[in-house]
Amino acid sequence: MFFQDFKHFNGNQTQIGDPTDYLNSFMLLPYYEFSTNRFWSEAHFEHHFEGFLLDKLPLIRKLGWTSVLGGSFIYTKDQKNYFELNFGIENIGKGIFRFFRADVVSSFRKGKYEKTGFMIGLNLPIS
Repeated sequence: MFFQDFKHFNGNQTQIGDPTDYLNSFMLLPYYEFSTNRFWSEAHFEHHFEGFLLDKLPLIRKLGWTSVLGGSFIYTKDQKNYFELNFGIENIGKGIFRFFRADVVSSFRKGKYEKTGFMIGLNLPIS
């Protein structure tokens, strides 16, 4: 097989992302490091707390921010497993301009901590 025929996973090596794409991409994964033509498995999870955590803090409650917890997992025969865990705050902004999200992301390779990074999400309402 040629390299362009491999399965390439949606990685990101920048600090800017699209929150609508977080459930099918990784925030800290190098672009082609996990590309494979062999068996692979991928899973993504995200839970939006809808104010359950941040509504307990009086000054933060007035801002209207909500928290989100997520995780992404990948397994390939060659590279073994890779896992990302992220915690973020969404609806950052003012009035109708609430299209920012900030996440702290930690990545783990083969069960060992690798690195931590930050993501700024821009959820622009473009149709």
